[in-house]
Amino acid sequence: MRCIRIEAGKATVELAGGESFPVEPAGHVSRFMVTLASQRPSRRLLVTADMLGGEAFRVLRVWALWGKVPVAGKQLAA
Repeated sequence: MRCIRIEAGKATVELAGGESFPVEPAGHVSRFMVTLASQRPSRRLLVTADMLGGEAFRVLRVWALWGKVPVAGKQLAA
């Protein structure tokens, strides 16, 4: 897995070979890992906290739980 993109509430995974496909939360979200599922090809992916930076993993967790990307803290301060 090379990249996870979350845009407009949808997530796409890009593999090292250039293949990309949509994913959705697969049911397990914790502070240590998130599981993702793909229909085509049928795959389950495990993303652990140390695979991403702290903020990127937080965004993935929030998206997996709520289906939305969190609002930036600086936007709330205004």
